[in-house]
Amino acid sequence: MAKRIESTVKFPEHGNEQGVRDASADFLSLFYSVVDLRRVAEQDPERITVDSILSISSVLMDGRYSNERRGLFLYREVAEALAAFLERSFDTSLARLALDKLMLSLKNSSGFAHRATAEALGRLPVKIRPFGKTPDIDSQPLKLTWRRIQEHFSIRPEVASHAFGRSLVTPISGGLLLVLKFARREDLPGHLLDEIQWMRLLGGLDANRKDRFDIPKPVTIDGHYLLQIGDSPMPGDFELHPGRYAVGFVSTPEYYCYPNTLKLSEAEIFQEIISRNARLLADLATTGVIHTAPIPLFHNRVQTHRRRDEGVYEWFRGGRLDRWLESCAYPNLGASGIRDFEHFTFYEGRPLSLYRYIGSHILSLMLVIGSFFRHQDAERVGLDAHGNPVDARDLFDRDLLESTIKYMITGYYSGFVGEATIEDLPLDVEPLVDRMIDEMGVDRHMEEILRVADQMHMSDAEFEAFLQIRGFSPNDQEDLIRGERDITLFTGPHLGNFNDTISLPELTSATETISALCMAGRYWKENHESDALSGIFSASQSASVAFPK
Repeated sequence: MAKRIESTVKFPEHGNEQGVRDASADFLSLFYSVVDLRRVAEQDPERITVDSILSISSVLMDGRYSNERRGLFLYREVAEALAAFLERSFDTSLARLALDKLMLSLKNSSGFAHRATAEALGRLPVKIRPFGKTPDIDSQPLKLTWRRIQEHFSIRPEVASHAFGRSLVTPISGGLLLVLKFARREDLPGHLLDEIQWMRLLGGLDANRKDRFDIPKPVTIDGHYLLQIGDSPMPGDFELHPGRYAVGFVSTPEYYCYPNTLKLSEAEIFQEIISRNARLLADLATTGVIHTAPIPLFHNRVQTHRRRDEGVYEWFRGGRLDRWLESCAYPNLGASGIRDFEHFTFYEGRPLSLYRYIGSHILSLMLVIGSFFRHQDAERVGLDAHGNPVDARDLFDRDLLESTIKYMITGYYSGFVGEATIEDLPLDVEPLVDRMIDEMGVDRHMEEILRVADQMHMSDAEFEAFLQIRGFSPNDQEDLIRGERDITLFTGPHLGNFNDTISLPELTSATETISALCMAGRYWKENHESDALSGIFSASQSASVAFPK
């Protein structure tokens, strides 16, 4: 219940409902009428009435400015006024009415009205139960030989090790894997210990978790976690630190079982992995622990060095998504649970930051789900022999895609809110599925442009290596001079044209909806626990889904 505030500000007897309802009002008049009502909610909440809520919510539902940039500022004021009514009203029924109107807008609005509604719900304050800091550990490296590693883990000389990225993986006794993760060339070796600290911290909670989450066990030799293995069989990749610094951990083989590499015949296993990882991500988020990269998301990889956002994808801006299928190649979600602990961080800051983290999780899960179908024939990608986009829509099972999305949503909601089902989902999944198949199934957007400005940030050697990685042979490179002209590269599929908006805006809208639903559900449960958040959408789509076992 809101605390009473003494106010010296004088308002009209019923705020400015009349100005909000005036259909002939121009944009500025309407905007300032909305601002007046928001001030009422924030400074004199006893004046909030049913008429206040109905009047201001009608602006959201009208949506006349939804496709105009200035509309974002108007609808943001409207939605935040309703959120203020929700937070500050002394009457639970009025708070519920304000929430109802926000949720109806979340279901039925579009464009800037939808974004503003979702972000207003995303700003609702929710309680996070942090459980402490990562433990300090010795950062001094231990120099040792590969032979010493073999002896320590009883690895026979004939047992082969395999490189996966910058990790060297070796089978050991008990059907387990020894993973040695090496520092990159540009890394500070001590940063490897971040991952070990998270394993130790989360490992202490493992016994209390209902869902399977195989947290790897850190390796220590003579009390050292940071190792320096000069003669390891790791390939001599120029991307690795020359000092060959590494940390080690022991995992189950399922650590390298990626959900999107399963076959259609294994659909139930796929759905279970997706649903479980969604719950794990959400449950950890309620403790203030955020995994920041379920998959690597970029707006523009080629301009990382000169963009404010360093090319990292900010989903709420709705920009083009760079190399979506490549980003899903090795997701940090697997049969063993969440992977790559170096990407964990503690949540700090405003509720809106948490809402955006949730959105990154939801978007990542959606993309991994879509990539599952493309992996059924991974060679069908890019452009065909005639330069036409590959059409792989026949790889998608529409019903399976729809049901998996619902499993994922209910899994995440259950982990974040603590409710087993969503009685009413403010999202029409069927048209979303159709658009996902159309955009993810046809590789229309393949181009990336290496601008002259980006070339000038490279040395000649870096320029040649950049082109070689992207498929240019030495003969192809002969006519290309660094800094002479922009170069078009075919590196997709992307979702959208280079430096443009996303070609699947329905995915952004769905991400807004689900993220806002989670924040609203948790807020309502914390503040009105006896009155469950259910049945609040008129003419809404039922989405009660049982979890896979």
